[in-house]
Amino acid sequence: MDRDQAEEGYEDTGGSLTDLDPGMDRIRKFWSTYIHDIDVATHPVGTKAFFDQLSEYRFRKLHYLTPIVLENKLQGKRVLDVGCGIGTELVQFARNGADVAGVDLCSRSIELAKENFRVNGLSADLQVMNGEDLQFESEHFDFVYARMPLQYTQRPEKMVAEIHRVLRRGGKATLIVFNRFSWLNLVSKLSGENLLHEDAPVFNLYTPAEFRSLLHRFGELDIVTDKLPTRTQAYRGIMVSIYNTMFIPLIDMIPKRIGRKLGAHIIATVTR
Repeated sequence: MDRDQAEEGYEDTGGSLTDLDPGMDRIRKFWSTYIHDIDVATHPVGTKAFFDQLSEYRFRKLHYLTPIVLENKLQGKRVLDVGCGIGTELVQFARNGADVAGVDLCSRSIELAKENFRVNGLSADLQVMNGEDLQFESEHFDFVYARMPLQYTQRPEKMVAEIHRVLRRGGKATLIVFNRFSWLNLVSKLSGENLLHEDAPVFNLYTPAEFRSLLHRFGELDIVTDKLPTRTQAYRGIMVSIYNTMFIPLIDMIPKRIGRKLGAHIIATVTR
């Protein structure tokens, strides 16, 4: 698959999804034209160098992923990634010895995820699937990971219920959404630039209290926000230059106990 196909010329037929309602089909079509962080890639789409480059960038940019993905002790455990995209995090779970499965609404994402696993010599159960209607047995997984699909799905409460259902008793999940009251929102308002994917068919921001309420069915619940921002390579232009050279040094001066509350992402660790 070349870059033009990856970015805008690829027609996602929906794969095996034949019963999506119009709202979910609009969501599928929107996400079928996008690969996260593709703008930083300098290698051909679908090559090992391409996947490695996007993985290195993601884990460098999102420091909070290290304990969740790279250091999580999940060897021999069944792990599900809801909204797995091209499988960036899922590959790391597999490298650490987990028995992994990934689902995504877009067949194109799953095709690329399969290629990601192939070029890395790893195996996974990768399926086109609606995260609001998971086709897995109840209490099947030891760990469920969902970075961002809850804020882009039509019925987030239904997706939460499905994650709860497929998670075994005593199993854990990490669920991540955007923080409504964050430095990222502040930058968006000051610059007049929309947040990434603010034009998606569904785009829900949460406060920690709202996210906690959404996850009420879980037994144990711990919610934190991630650290303050780092420099970005994903965009170009004068505003990005100002952001990298002036805003980042300024924001680094904020005490951590205050700044942490303004993190861009809310990270929930839950236990069934």
